[in-house]
Amino acid sequence: MIMNTRKSLTTIGGLILSCLVIFIVGACSDKNIFTAELPFLSIGTADGEEAPVNIGVPAAGRSEIFSIVSNGAWEVTKYGTSTDWVTVTPEESNINSEITITVAQNKSEQPRKLTLRFAVDGAQVKSLSISQLGYGPSIAVSPKLEEPLAAEGGDITFTVTTNDDAWSYTIESGVDWITEKKKTATTLTLTVAETTGTYPIPPRTANITFSLDDYSTTLEVVALIQEGKELTLEGYQVKRYGTKMWMIENLHETGADNNLGYAFSDPAKTALYGRLYTWNEAMTGISKATNAQNPYTWGSSGTDDAGNPYIMDGTAANSFNIQIQGACPDGWHVPNMNDWYDLVAAIKQEYNIPGNTLSDIANTKEGYIIRTARTTGLLPAPALTTWGFVGAYLRGSSPKSDDGLWNNGDREDGWAFYYGGNVSLGFAAGNYPLYKTLSAEIGFNILPGGRRTSAGTFEHEGQYSYHWTAFRLASDGSKNPLRMTIGSNNANFSNAAANPMDAMCLRCVANY
Repeated sequence: MIMNTRKSLTTIGGLILSCLVIFIVGACSDKNIFTAELPFLSIGTADGEEAPVNIGVPAAGRSEIFSIVSNGAWEVTKYGTSTDWVTVTPEESNINSEITITVAQNKSEQPRKLTLRFAVDGAQVKSLSISQLGYGPSIAVSPKLEEPLAAEGGDITFTVTTNDDAWSYTIESGVDWITEKKKTATTLTLTVAETTGTYPIPPRTANITFSLDDYSTTLEVVALIQEGKELTLEGYQVKRYGTKMWMIENLHETGADNNLGYAFSDPAKTALYGRLYTWNEAMTGISKATNAQNPYTWGSSGTDDAGNPYIMDGTAANSFNIQIQGACPDGWHVPNMNDWYDLVAAIKQEYNIPGNTLSDIANTKEGYIIRTARTTGLLPAPALTTWGFVGAYLRGSSPKSDDGLWNNGDREDGWAFYYGGNVSLGFAAGNYPLYKTLSAEIGFNILPGGRRTSAGTFEHEGQYSYHWTAFRLASDGSKNPLRMTIGSNNANFSNAAANPMDAMCLRCVANY
C-alpha cells in the first residue's frame, strides 16, 4: 500500500515536471514575453535633424518633407478644432517612408493650430504641433497720381500688388466720366473722359477704392484728379477776370479778304498794337464798312449773336449787355458796357485792390473804388477824383524814359503825373502815380497804339490807347459810339463819343 502510494506520487511529480519543462521551452520560444521591443517612431527633417515638436508656419502656408523611421506599422491622426487645412501624405505605412506635410494658406486673420499624433501598432508614440499665423491682408496700388490728369482725358493704368489674388475696385458713386478699359490679375486700366462743360470748367476728383474681396477693411484709396479746362483762343493771349474771358492783346484779324482793319506802316508796330478798326468794321466784320452797312444805328433793335434781344437806345436795360461778334472770332464779341464795368470790378476783388473811400485813395495814392452801380456802368468815366487810379492798374509797359512805350510828356519822371489838387475832394496838389506794380500780375496790358482818323492819319501813338465799345452814347448829339481811353498823362480810365469811321484798337470778350 505504501509502495503504491510512493509510485503514484512519483508519477504525478513527473507529469508536473514535464509540464513545467514544456511551458518553459514554449515560453522561451516567444520573445514578446521576456525580450519584447517597445513601439518606436522617429521623425526627421530633410537635412537629417530630428523634427521639432512645435512647427510654426506662415499664413501663406507651405509644404515640407519629413522621414519616418519606425519598428512597426504606423499611422497619423489629426486633432484640432478644424483639421482640413493640413494634409499628410501618406497617412499610414508598414515601412519606413517619407511623408509630406502640406499646410494650406490661412485666409483668416486669426491664427490656428492642430496636433498630429503618430501611432505604431496602435500605440501613440509621437506628436507634432503645427501652429499657423493669421493672415495679414495687404494691397498696394501705384501710381499715386501726384499730378492731375490732363483735361483732354485718356487712359491710366494702375498696378495692384497684393498677397491675395481676389481683389476688386469701386469708383466713387455718381462718377460717370471714368470707365473700365481692362482688368488683369495685377493691373487695372481706366479710361478718363475729356473734361466738358461751360467755361471755366473746374477740376474734378473721384476716389477709386481698391479692396480685397474677403477683407472689407483692407483698402487702398487713390484720388484721381483731372485738371479743369479754360477757354483758349488760337493766336491770342486770353485771361479770365471774374466770370468773363478777355483778350489781353488787341485784335489783329484781317478778314476773309485780308483787308479788314488798318495795319501800321511798320509791321513790328502792328504785331505790338494789333490792327485798328473803325466802329463799323468792329461791329460788322465787313472790311471798310460804311455807315450804311452797319445795322447798329441809334434805335435799332433785334437779336444779338448770343440770342438776346437788344435795342440800341443807350439804356442799361436794352443795350448794356449786347453781344455782337462783328470782327471778333467765332464765339467772341465786341465788349459791351457791362463787360467793361465787370472787368474793373473783378480786378478790384480778385487782386485785392485797396481803397474803401476817395479819402483813402487820396492819402495813400493807392487803389480805386467802384463808384457807380452796374446799371450806371462807367458813365461818367472813372477819373482820379471820382474812382481813383483805375487806369494805372490796366496799363501795360512803362514810360519811354525807362525804355517803355508811353510818352513822358514834359515830365522827367515818366512814372508819375502832376495834379494841381482838389481840396474839397481831399486830393492835394502833387505827383500821382501813372503805373502800379500789380498791373504786371493783372496782365490786361493796355498799350498806347493811338488811332487812325477818318481822314487816314495815324496819331497819338505813345500817348493814348483807344478801345471800342458796342454802345451808342445817348448824351452825344450824333449818338456816336463810345470809346474807352487810357492816356499817358493821367490815371483816368476815360471815355467819350467817337467818330465811327475813326479806327481804334479792339479787344474781344468770349460769349456767355
